[in-house]
Amino acid sequence: MVVRPETGRKTRKVKEVFDLKIGGMILSGMPGLLLLLLLLPVGCASSGGTEQTVRPEIVTAELSDAARTEAEKYVEGFAAALKSGDYGVLEAVLPTAEGRRQVSREMFDSLRGELEREYGKLVDVGFFGELDQTLVRDYYWAFTFERRVESAERPGVVSRVHLLYLVRVGSQDGRPVITGAGFRI
Repeated sequence: MVVRPETGRKTRKVKEVFDLKIGGMILSGMPGLLLLLLLLPVGCASSGGTEQTVRPEIVTAELSDAARTEAEKYVEGFAAALKSGDYGVLEAVLPTAEGRRQVSREMFDSLRGELEREYGKLVDVGFFGELDQTLVRDYYWAFTFERRVESAERPGVVSRVHLLYLVRVGSQDGRPVITGAGFRI
């Protein structure tokens, strides 16, 4: 805490606020897996078990439509899996074997449970926008969660929370490749 001389009010330093928020999310049960999935390792399309250096390619205007289509297919499957609880639906849209290996059924079930406890049921997904980052395209969706909040003052109030979900699409060998995805907190 710092006392501001001009007002005499106590305030927190920016770094302290950031540290508290991050610590609060982890310690309060905020989905730890959600934090791990900030950029879900869906993987790059590569063949073979050895590490390869992927040469970044620009996502051209011609690839933009195909890139968005890839992102839409992934988000539709991810949202359907969250709504139904069916890991197989998510597994089907993960673009690589590496992504399927890294996102286990247990990880998915834990993430889904944490999202439902914190925010409620997923009720809607809508496209939010796109950012051209030259080498990659970032596509954003708004995921809307809803739950009933019971309190003595306002019984039966419905709480709606909107979370941004990012799908990052790059290009490799002239085709779009999902390189990461996750909630942006």
